[in-house]
Amino acid sequence: MRRAVKGTGLRVQGKTVSTGGWTGDGSSAGLHDCKTFHTVCLGLRHDFETPLFPKTIYGRANRLFNSINNCSNKPICMRHNLLSAQLTLLLIFMGLNSSGQEKKNEKIIFTPGVNIGYNRGYGLNANITASNFTKEFPFDLRLGIGYSFINPGDALDARRIFINNNTNGVPEKKGRSLDIRLDFLAGKTIFGINPSYLVFGPRFSTFKGNFVYVGGNEDFDVTSHQWGVGIGIEHHFKMSENFYLVMSYGADYYIPSTLSGHDTSYSPDNDNRNPKRDNQNNDVYFIYKDANAAIKQPGFMPRLMLGVIFGF
Repeated sequence: MRRAVKGTGLRVQGKTVSTGGWTGDGSSAGLHDCKTFHTVCLGLRHDFETPLFPKTIYGRANRLFNSINNCSNKPICMRHNLLSAQLTLLLIFMGLNSSGQEKKNEKIIFTPGVNIGYNRGYGLNANITASNFTKEFPFDLRLGIGYSFINPGDALDARRIFINNNTNGVPEKKGRSLDIRLDFLAGKTIFGINPSYLVFGPRFSTFKGNFVYVGGNEDFDVTSHQWGVGIGIEHHFKMSENFYLVMSYGADYYIPSTLSGHDTSYSPDNDNRNPKRDNQNNDVYFIYKDANAAIKQPGFMPRLMLGVIFGF
């Protein structure tokens, strides 16, 4: 639907219709004709039905039409109701204009934040949250990236499963997990704290465990890449106008994935590449279960973080 180019006529379903005393393209019917009036109302309803459309105003216009259509002397009834009809349509356009301005003024707000705490080890996280979406989308969205220092597993078993059965050298190890997360935040009052949020969404993690055997001439990494999901709760405490303290807790779960190290890899379906033999178990080949027990790639990851967010 479009407004007429000149005058104050209405253009409904491709046709310009005069609204009684207002002029469009010269149509002689205008709102003096019940059918035309109903077409105008239905056209407005069809073309402008949005969550912001003033449905009560449309209902009033439709009731006007019904009262006119059921009247035995339609010309008299139409004249009596013409002014009300014109005012109703004027209110509709005022409502549409207001809706358009409200939509135009809606602006997505981006809020940065940082967190530190426990994520199966010491962890830190940086994120940015987008909020103030339309009413049809009841969530805020947040994209975050985190880094955690975690225990990579058993160094002696890692050597046997990925390298060889040697035992010389002093083992040293370190591990890290780099995760990317997309969160949906649903505003709730939780434990009487407002604002609070139920947080959930997908995760992706890259894991690396490094094993060094000082004096044994061995230094290698075991890596994996995993998808997962997470859920948690957040509480926001206002410290100043644009500064909030955040407490979050929950857990992530990552699906077991292929573990690769040196020239060997073990997969969940046991389609393994160059598996090593277990000299402590009749030289049978190691399988994925053995590798996954020795290497502590992300699995169940409890999470307790404190942080801040900055509003602008």
